Amino acid sequence: MTTKETLDVLLTKNRNHEVATQPGVNNHVPMVLIALYRLGASSEQMTRYVERFDLADAGQLPVNLRESVITRDNWNSRLGQDAFSAYVEFFSEWMNDAGMDAVLREAVPVLMTGVCTAAYHALLRLAYALDYGSWDEAVFALAYWAAEFYPGPKFNPDA
Repeated sequence: MTTKETLDVLLTKNRNHEVATQPGVNNHVPMVLIALYRLGASSEQMTRYVERFDLADAGQLPVNLRESVITRDNWNSRLGQDAFSAYVEFFSEWMNDAGMDAVLREAVPVLMTGVCTAAYHALLRLAYALDYGSWDEAVFALAYWAAEFYPGPKFNPDA
């Protein structure tokens, strides 16, 4: 297995864990893995790093019906409501329909108004995802950012 294949397997393992448990504020796994890869780390080094964490696939969380209704019409009014798995599904479908560039052009200006508290972490994760070229990591970064959104001054969710 190449180092890129190892990286992709480890990123998938982390995403599977997050879908069931929510991303932790201190979950730097995807960013560290991408940085290690860019710095020439071996598959063994990346695997050793991930082994420090319990990234067992905990299975899907029970569906929260209130959380599951995120649409293009209401997504920005639902920001910061801890609907991570619903946002993963929402951003994934939106990117499938419109493409990553279109989603980023529309979503990032809204999300940038909430780069406070844990949301800055999602901004960094998105940058790493884009640098690596990972559509899946970009979806998870946007979902994390939306779920952890905390409005800065003068935020208007209807704008």
